[in-house]
Amino acid sequence: MSIKDDVKNLVSEGFEEVEKAEKVHIAVGDFRLRLKAKIVSILSSFAEQELKETTFNEVIEGINEALMEISKKVDYENTEKLEKEIEFFEALNEVLKEFMDSKDIKDKHELSMLMGKVSKLIERMRLEIKEKKGGILKRIRKLIFRK
Repeated sequence: MSIKDDVKNLVSEGFEEVEKAEKVHIAVGDFRLRLKAKIVSILSSFAEQELKETTFNEVIEGINEALMEISKKVDYENTEKLEKEIEFFEALNEVLKEFMDSKDIKDKHELSMLMGKVSKLIERMRLEIKEKKGGILKRIRKLIFRK
């Protein structure tokens, strides 16, 4: 199995575990640790900078592919699931942010692009939750304060 596929599977499985978990914080924390450990072990297995860059780009591609598949599965109607999924994506972004600060990786363009995609997805999900909660409040206000 290639590095890209390995990371893609790790992210996809992590997403499914978080969705099913009753204790979301534990599942998210576990995912965060597994992803970071996987990336660190991959990067530490290469001494040459060029190989690290190439390998890290494969990792980014794997995460990106998983993100594309996962974003299609997001259920925008279920607020409870959305909140779990937001925590998952925030954890993913935190792990990526740690590598943004890393000195092991010189070219961070792809990493930055991926972080931007994750941030946009999180923002969209938050807006959806806000709309749902705000929509209910508006209806209640209309019923109470009718003229």
